[in-house]
Amino acid sequence: MQAGSPADPVRRGGGFFPMDRREVLLWCLFAGTFFLLSLGLIRLLLGPWALTASGMLTLGAVALLFALKASFVQRPRREGPGMMRRSDRLSLLGTLTAGLAHEIRNPLVSIKTYFQLLPERYDDQDFRDRFQKVASKEVDRISRLVEELLEFARPSDPKFRSVNVHALLDEVLTLVDAGARKRKIELVRDYGAVLPEEFVCDPEQIKQVLLNIARNAFDAVNGDGRVIFRTRSSRPADEKGVFIIEIEDNGVGITEEQQRRLFTPFFTTKSSGTGLGLAISRRIVEDHLGTLTLESRPKVGTKCRLQLPRNPQLHERRRERVMMVTPDQKDRIH
Repeated sequence: MQAGSPADPVRRGGGFFPMDRREVLLWCLFAGTFFLLSLGLIRLLLGPWALTASGMLTLGAVALLFALKASFVQRPRREGPGMMRRSDRLSLLGTLTAGLAHEIRNPLVSIKTYFQLLPERYDDQDFRDRFQKVASKEVDRISRLVEELLEFARPSDPKFRSVNVHALLDEVLTLVDAGARKRKIELVRDYGAVLPEEFVCDPEQIKQVLLNIARNAFDAVNGDGRVIFRTRSSRPADEKGVFIIEIEDNGVGITEEQQRRLFTPFFTTKSSGTGLGLAISRRIVEDHLGTLTLESRPKVGTKCRLQLPRNPQLHERRRERVMMVTPDQKDRIH
């Protein structure tokens, strides 16, 4: 077999990552979509500076392409032998491309509409003011999209340290308290009898996950709704145990079909938002060797559950030891 042929696997970080022409074309399509849609915005807004900005955008598109490519290569290595299947990679890449095109095209249409009317209504100060507000808002929307996409593609490594999980939850509740009061949402603490000081995580990353889930819960409940923050622990005297955080609401709930797609990038049940929040949250939790799951019933409510090892570093070291020994030796590892 010739190296570089379509069937030839590329060796990556201790595992095989098969690539073929179809995947290469899809990666190029993704970067090209980002480039062409953003180029239209640059020509509308920057005029004579468009050429310089286009060069910078080209570099940005290439950087985004490599960041996403690296993400798909490195993730199987972190997850061990159970690598992402090629069909799953292609499906997700197609979703990213379609989602990016949709999310950038919408603000471009808004800006273009105002831009085309500008010559005949330039003397209308109110129109110019509206145009300025719309353009600024839509550019910010695209900027947030790119930032979230880069965060999804190139997450930072967790900075583990021991934290008091209840203190961490209290920080989250403090941040969302004003919004909850304004919307008449009751916040309930249901903390279990655990040993929070034994919980090891990246507190900023886990706080980001909890804030995202809490805000989704607020959007789901109507006036006078309720959101419960609950903690539980298995094997509390053992640092190998699993720590559980649940955020439960009594909101509108979602269907089974929506639940199956909820962690897919760009899928959202809300009228606004990029649909990347839960995808990023799941990535963070998986980097902590945990799981993020959701249970929901329409018109009843939704429960999000984080299951995290008390000490991800200990679990990672143990998993590496198991992968290095023969099957008959595994039973002797405790």
